Amino acid sequence: MTLLKQPVLKLLLISFRLVIAGTLLFNIGVATTPAHAASADLTVDISHSGDFNVSGTGIFNITVSNIGNDITSGTTNVTITLPQGVNLEPLNPAPGENGTGWDCNTTVEDPAGADTVVCTSNDVVGFPPDPNSYPALSITVRIETGEFASGQYPNQRTVSVSVSGGSDSNSGNNSDTDNVNIIFSDLIITNVTVNPAIPLANEPFNINVTVKNNGVGSSESVVDRDVWVNVNPNDFVDPVGCADAIASDFYRSDFNSVMPSGYSEMQPVSTLENPSSNYGSSLPAGIYQIYVMVDANCINQETDETNNIVGPIVLRVGPPPVCGQIFSDVSNSYWACSWIETLYSYSITGGCATSPSLAYCPDNPVTRAQMAVFLEKGKNTPNPYSPPDVAPTFFDTVGHWAEDWIEALKSDNITSGCAPGLYCPDSATTRAQMAVFLLKSKYGFSYTPPPATGVFADVPTSYWAAAWIEKLAADGITSGCGGGNYCPESPVTRAQMAVFLVRTFNLP
Repeated sequence: MTLLKQPVLKLLLISFRLVIAGTLLFNIGVATTPAHAASADLTVDISHSGDFNVSGTGIFNITVSNIGNDITSGTTNVTITLPQGVNLEPLNPAPGENGTGWDCNTTVEDPAGADTVVCTSNDVVGFPPDPNSYPALSITVRIETGEFASGQYPNQRTVSVSVSGGSDSNSGNNSDTDNVNIIFSDLIITNVTVNPAIPLANEPFNINVTVKNNGVGSSESVVDRDVWVNVNPNDFVDPVGCADAIASDFYRSDFNSVMPSGYSEMQPVSTLENPSSNYGSSLPAGIYQIYVMVDANCINQETDETNNIVGPIVLRVGPPPVCGQIFSDVSNSYWACSWIETLYSYSITGGCATSPSLAYCPDNPVTRAQMAVFLEKGKNTPNPYSPPDVAPTFFDTVGHWAEDWIEALKSDNITSGCAPGLYCPDSATTRAQMAVFLLKSKYGFSYTPPPATGVFADVPTSYWAAAWIEKLAADGITSGCGGGNYCPESPVTRAQMAVFLVRTFNLP
């Protein structure tokens, strides 16, 4: 046998030593990194499409996926938590009804809070790149507004979902949430007419009420139209905006299932339909104030429950009533009786006293504070008006009963006061001041009358209010105080004020 050459022998010895060293190192426990154990890893996702209408239904889509590196095993549970007002439909679905391979049951149904739905599946799901999702799970829900607390008008609800079981190895990615917008209706009254316009005494008639859904969602159910006679439902509505605590005099219920967004319809409220015992099916001759309200019992939850009432609307029934039956100090023979009672019929005045009887004080001068109320109510007629509560800007109106009315008059640029920083609320209104007040209320604050030409003997063209006084006469609102005079510095009486207001604002 041929001897190995020396270099080859050295190489073999080195290799042998490396093998021995490796064996020794292995035997003394040098650690190696083993492969991870295979396991399933479940995730869940929930989504929906579009907004949900109040009292309508919607669908949530739920997907459970296995993103691990092993198949699932055992039972997989999906828990869905529905917030108050969002209920599973139907409440107790049959097995498999909400998704192939899933059995769902409502385990908790709580009218005052959240409902919990648990769905289970025993399907085995592989891992990527094989199909890694369970069969799609869809649940249908209904928005139940009856579960919302009074005054609660939610526009968003959150549905949460979680997954467990299925040999899941990672609980950090097992939940998801989905926010859904709930859209509501908003019922408003856009027009009210009476047919015939002046009903005959003790004869049935119709009050035609046009209702519109001004919201983005459909109404829920029956839409009522309620009519009160000489009763303001604003005095009785609760904080939510419902007036079902008082019975209206006339009403109509429309048994349409829904009123879609933007839909408008007119329906007559006949005094023959469901009349109250207060008036029967007709009204005696007289002047009445009627108020009309839609959805008085709040069957339909709306985005705004404060815009459902219109009124007062003046309703004249039969021949004109005998004047002098309203105020104890205004008799049938008083020269301004009909003017004063017209003012009362439009709620522009409630008189000057209520005890021991209702009085008007026709010959008392009109103060500048009273003038503010007369003008603001008059120019807003027939719509009811209350001034906003604002901080007074006049030094002499702080805490005054009419401070908000005075501020409204100033905001309308009808007055700037009687002196810098002052309004003089308890001073009498002169006939000259009244001319300016009335015409600015009628034509707007920017109105300027034509130049004076000299109509009244006691009002020269150089008088500061001459142009206003002459325009008041040209409009037929005044003919002066007699003898070709106007009496510009004389105070206006409450009786004269009634005539001026009725003529200025064309109150029939």
